[in-house]
Amino acid sequence: MTSVIVKQGLDFLDSPAVVLEILVVICLLFLEFSLASLHKGGFGERV
Repeated sequence: MTSVIVKQGLDFLDSPAVVLEILVVICLLFLEFSLASLHKGGFGERV
């Protein structure tokens, strides 16, 4: 039973659309973090 769930999970992660979506989310988070850092006055002032 567990192996079937794992197999479905791997097939799901193997889907190009899902990988692309994850990459987009990571990029958006990185951009948001970068803009917030610049807004605070540079990368040296990380909280």
